[in-house]
Amino acid sequence: MASPLALALLQQPPVAAPPQVTVNPTDITQIYRNAQDAALAAWKAKLDQQKALWGNLATLGGAGIRAAGGPLVGKLLTPGSAAPVDY
Repeated sequence: MASPLALALLQQPPVAAPPQVTVNPTDITQIYRNAQDAALAAWKAKLDQQKALWGNLATLGGAGIRAAGGPLVGKLLTPGSAAPVDY
């Protein structure tokens, strides 16, 4: 005589196979490209900031030289005070 569990299992309908699921692979190259682009953009922003800083310092220094240099040159080179140069 068969066990009641075996009889119950034989009366169950067969189990269908699970459906096939496809998963697209992760695009790793795009992730790396995005990270590289972000790093490059940050580097360019920092470089532009440094260029602006040095440009502003040069402008400020040039203005200071023009402001202070004009009166100094005027005092050093008054008309008629230049000695002739012998070569």
